[in-house]
Amino acid sequence: MFLKDFTRTAAPASITTIIPAPAMTGLSSGCLVDTPKGWVAAADLRIGMRVHSLDGGEVMILGLDRTPVVRQPAVVIGGGVAGNCADLLMPLGQHLLVDTLDDPNFPDAEVVLVPAEAWLGQPGTCEMTMTDELTTPLFADEEILWVNSGTLIHCPSVAFGAGLVPDSPFFDRLSLDAARAFLTRRAARLAACA
Repeated sequence: MFLKDFTRTAAPASITTIIPAPAMTGLSSGCLVDTPKGWVAAADLRIGMRVHSLDGGEVMILGLDRTPVVRQPAVVIGGGVAGNCADLLMPLGQHLLVDTLDDPNFPDAEVVLVPAEAWLGQPGTCEMTMTDELTTPLFADEEILWVNSGTLIHCPSVAFGAGLVPDSPFFDRLSLDAARAFLTRRAARLAACA
């Protein structure tokens, strides 16, 4: 009926350094987010602020997840590569919404969610170690926001929470391998049009 208290006889535990799990998603502090009052750095976002979403509406930030990052791999997407006006530093798991350009592999999708890690190896990108704070704005529903002028990024709902890969009912989310193949085909199609 009564459980024995095993903690009285347990050997003392050694103290170790706890290494936090890498943050999968979020915006680096210098990432610029489109708001009705102009472009605002992610570090300056506040609960209650409104931002512009993909559908052209203004949505209110209901929550903010701020995660300190220590020496985490990230990707730098060079200015102009993904519609961005300036270099964009993204954690590897952050998803961007990308136009399929009528890719035959996605006949029913105009856009797809692509993990930032898939951009590594594409022209104009490189890997970098992130030592920054990541900010993830949270909304009533999942949202796609404009950042660094022309890049579209996925942000989760309050119910879903920050740090995980999106489970979107609205957009197809590509696996890392499928996203890499898609970006390679997309780059070739863009080069052929140039």
